[in-house]
Amino acid sequence: MRLTRIGRPPEEAVWHVLAVADSQGRTVRDELLRADPADPDAQAMLAILERHISDHGPDTRNKNKCKPLGKDIFEFRRGAIRVLWFYAPRVRRLIICTHRFYKQSQKTPKREIERAVEYRARYLVAESSGALLLPGDEPR
Repeated sequence: MRLTRIGRPPEEAVWHVLAVADSQGRTVRDELLRADPADPDAQAMLAILERHISDHGPDTRNKNKCKPLGKDIFEFRRGAIRVLWFYAPRVRRLIICTHRFYKQSQKTPKREIERAVEYRARYLVAESSGALLLPGDEPR
């Protein structure tokens, strides 16, 4: 499993924000960069991930910005955009963003939560087996 950095460089960050790369190497950051330029929520979400979360961490007390979904999965919220994420279990101040989607109903779709749960499970397996590629690692 390959992870890429979303937030500030390690030497500048208080919190480290990484994202899972899909089979084509795309991440949440790439999806937000390719979003409609007229969508201010996409640009704002990218700024939140790149700067605010790196500096201050997730604001889990403010349910309008960050909400627990169960199964160790959380969502960042901005307008209709949701970015699902989880804490890296053995590393302090590290969060892993799994994917983003546009929320179209009151309740977060179960398939989106299950997708994040699957990414988390894959992360745990990759971490324990030494198959986790972090930013700066070369593929083996």
